[in-house]
Amino acid sequence: ELLRSINDDRLLIQADSQYVIGVFTEWLPVWRSRGMKTSSRKPVENVDLILEIDELLSKRDVEWQWVRGHVGHDLNEAADSLARHAAERAKTMLETGNLPTSQSDPPRQTQR
Repeated sequence: ELLRSINDDRLLIQADSQYVIGVFTEWLPVWRSRGMKTSSRKPVENVDLILEIDELLSKRDVEWQWVRGHVGHDLNEAADSLARHAAERAKTMLETGNLPTSQSDPPRQTQR
């Protein structure tokens, strides 16, 4: 959602994941040429998210920067905190059956 809300053509994306950086800087063109399969011929995981992010980045000038995680980098620590909170909320929603049907819908009670 953040990528949709930013209008800047130039982006600096800092990530503590070499995998994430590699997906968008090296491997995606190769995966596409293989029909979104890895070198071991297995389907690429999270392909829908990867392709959505790639589309959002495709018209921008993106600079990728690796940052060491868990060493006090302010933005990285903030991102980790947001990710932990979202994971905890999702776990609670799954456990209680309160799942949204879409991004704009409020949580709904599911039958267990």
